[in-house]
Amino acid sequence: MSAVIIRRCPVCPAIDSHANTISLALLAGFGLRAQIEDGNKDEFSILVDGVTVLTRTDTALPCVEEVEAAVQAARPVNKSVTNTGTVHQTVPIKPQSPASSN
Repeated sequence: MSAVIIRRCPVCPAIDSHANTISLALLAGFGLRAQIEDGNKDEFSILVDGVTVLTRTDTALPCVEEVEAAVQAARPVNKSVTNTGTVHQTVPIKPQSPASSN
């Protein structure tokens, strides 16, 4: 399982609230429990296994979908080798919600 850290500004309530929103989205979407840590003033960064995969721009915080895509892209690829020597790669995907029935 990947270790996800959200580094956020320790004094900005809007960034703190956004960090909590992102943390809940990662838990719901991927089953990942993100650790929220104090960062530098005005910081909002996402780290996966110690590597920064996304950071805020000067004008905007990344949306949930951007964070999910960055985390998904950074998650490790599982490899398995069959008895024929063929390598199969499986990339974790975001679980799909069950289709609603009417």
